[in-house]
Amino acid sequence: MAQTSPVPNAILNPVMQLAIERFQFAALSEKDNREKMRGDVEFYVSDQWDQSIKNNRMSGQRPCLTINRLPQFTRQITNQLRQNMPSIRTIPVNDSDEDVAKIYDGIMRHIQESSQAGIAYATANNSQVINGLGFFRLVTEYVNDNSFDQEIKIKRIKNPLSVYVDPAAIEPDYSDARYMFITEDLTHAEFKARYPDKSTVTNDTLAGQGDDIRQWLTGDKSVMRIAEYFSIEDGEEYTIYQLTDGQIVEDLPLGMPSVNKRKVKRRKVVWRMISGVEVLEEKPWAGKYIPIIPV
Repeated sequence: MAQTSPVPNAILNPVMQLAIERFQFAALSEKDNREKMRGDVEFYVSDQWDQSIKNNRMSGQRPCLTINRLPQFTRQITNQLRQNMPSIRTIPVNDSDEDVAKIYDGIMRHIQESSQAGIAYATANNSQVINGLGFFRLVTEYVNDNSFDQEIKIKRIKNPLSVYVDPAAIEPDYSDARYMFITEDLTHAEFKARYPDKSTVTNDTLAGQGDDIRQWLTGDKSVMRIAEYFSIEDGEEYTIYQLTDGQIVEDLPLGMPSVNKRKVKRRKVVWRMISGVEVLEEKPWAGKYIPIIPV
């Protein structure tokens, strides 16, 4: 059984303390919206009776019939996307870029076909129609077990309520978000199999509205809540120079004059897998944006 223990933020290291504060702020900011989203899902799956009326009728042994027509109307919208599946297209800036754009288009088609991206798009669209918001994501996977080469994959996110977004983000695609989380619940045995050397002490610091499975995991199936934590962090500072011919360089050639210069902080994305008390895994993400896309 996992041990539940309230761990004060003061005991956590600075990375975990910031992660917990961010998660709790995001969960609190989205609480009302997430409750409505969960209610939409329940209504979609035929839970359409007011609970007090339902309890009253059941106590009187009266039926609670539901004629659920909502899936029919939902499919009228989602089937349009399935018939006209969206795809990524590269648009050239000018005529000289057309050949380059065609090359990128070929790469994009390969990524989407090898990822079965249509499933990710359709899942996100289905969530968007039912409860207003869906997500899909980008990941990198090794080509095979004997290679260090990686390839990009487009993957679905089945439960949009498992995603927590920086409330300060204002762009509709969340491109300006400084952090995001994707939560996951594991049984105690699954957690120990994946992280045998990590602590099974947990707490409720990563608890949110609508994404919790603990209400139906009973008996001796204890639950460990973990979360993927993406964070935008400032990297090293460097100087860029503009040469007289307009070229931009980081290292100014000896004796070469520059017409302009400025200091820049290299932007980086760090991916971490965290529990409620510690960082389980950590590695950089090869990109400048958090790879979670809203629909």
